Amino acid sequence: MYPPQTIERAAGETLAAGIAGLQTKLADPADTDFGGGTNYVFDLKDWAATEYLAANTEGVLSGPPDKSRIAITFRNSGAAPRTITYKKTGGTYQAADTGALFTVNGQVQLILEGNITLDGLQAANDGIDNTGSLIRVKGQGILEIKDGVTLSGNTKPAITANFKTTLDSFAVTLERFAIFRMSGGTITGNTGASAVSIDLSAAFTMTGGSIKDNNGRAVYILCLNNTGADSTDTTDHITGTTTEPDSGIFIMNGGAITGNSTNGDGGAVYINWRSSFYMSGGEISGNTAAERGGAVFINEYSLLTSEEEIQKYRLTASFAMQGGSITGNTATLSGEDVYIPAISTFTMQGDSRVGRISLNSRYMRSALISACVTLGGDFIGAGNIAVIDLVNQTDGTNYWLSGINGEYPAVLRLGGTYTGLNGMGIMPAARFVPGSRKTFNAGGTVSTTPLTGYEIDNSTGLLVTIVP
Repeated sequence: MYPPQTIERAAGETLAAGIAGLQTKLADPADTDFGGGTNYVFDLKDWAATEYLAANTEGVLSGPPDKSRIAITFRNSGAAPRTITYKKTGGTYQAADTGALFTVNGQVQLILEGNITLDGLQAANDGIDNTGSLIRVKGQGILEIKDGVTLSGNTKPAITANFKTTLDSFAVTLERFAIFRMSGGTITGNTGASAVSIDLSAAFTMTGGSIKDNNGRAVYILCLNNTGADSTDTTDHITGTTTEPDSGIFIMNGGAITGNSTNGDGGAVYINWRSSFYMSGGEISGNTAAERGGAVFINEYSLLTSEEEIQKYRLTASFAMQGGSITGNTATLSGEDVYIPAISTFTMQGDSRVGRISLNSRYMRSALISACVTLGGDFIGAGNIAVIDLVNQTDGTNYWLSGINGEYPAVLRLGGTYTGLNGMGIMPAARFVPGSRKTFNAGGTVSTTPLTGYEIDNSTGLLVTIVP
């Protein structure tokens, strides 16, 4: 971290004026006391209990003209809480008063820590909903949220019904090449499409804190389709060069995503094609989707005609899980915990726990493309690893995955060693009655013998349940 330099508050000065003063000094090449490689610290214990910023302007954070990096920290080292919220015009909120509370430009690292609340706009409380996220991070910008921080009270109405191609977040929006690290704090009590939206080549890493009880999903990863990007900014904001973007990524090593809900797919995490979600720890529970994927939904690209086009344009999405738990989520159609459509992959390894997974195949004009789940590594201990449901994409009823002449089979790979479990069930081809639940143990009897190296590649039908 850069060496700190505290920004002292002048008598009666507002936080907006303090930020403006810092920005003026940073923009002046002749002011050698303010430049790159420094962490400029606002300790809010020395400022008013509630500070007000004009949307899209007074919270815009930029670095010096030489493009060197800086950090700007807002911390509260005192015991009393501090709040940053929106400035009104003429005593009431106007449309022009909405937007981002903080905008983090390319060479800036914004750090929030301590008992600080960023309070948004909601029509029920403020007479107007917001048109933006609380924080917007632009290319190469970095946001860090630590213990004590709360992002709440913001309503950002969604642009589309199922939020498939828009950066519609109510808390944090990551534009291309932006980075968000969450080690603590809470995002709660907001309404909209998603708490965090991740654009192409942007990354969100969660090691602590919580995203909970929002009327909207927690994380949305934007997609890149085969004809171009769903967003337009391809500029490297430090070098100024144009860069070909890659997929967005969400990494969850800890923390909790609980109690969120959406009226579409993916109550907790929505993974678009060409995007990735890696989970090695933490908890995803109690989330709800009105459609599919109560916790995790993997989207599919539905306009292609062949497996060759899928590979050419790299339109598969991936979810790799090496730890943590995904349980107790609900979905109206299918995939209470994880929904995996055609042309996507889900890998479980290590100390991972998932309640119910829905696999889905579908026809792409002339060919059927299947989902793939890999359960690998060594699983040790009691309890469900996963219950696999095979579901019809269109109506949510259970049915058999099947292939065409064995060319596109349903695939479920079981690798590694399973110990401390009472066996694994495999039911041969027979119709699985919608809504029923059956348990089959290895060889028809309960067995504690480790099962190693199973690989099933079945073109006629398969249901697998791993049971305690």
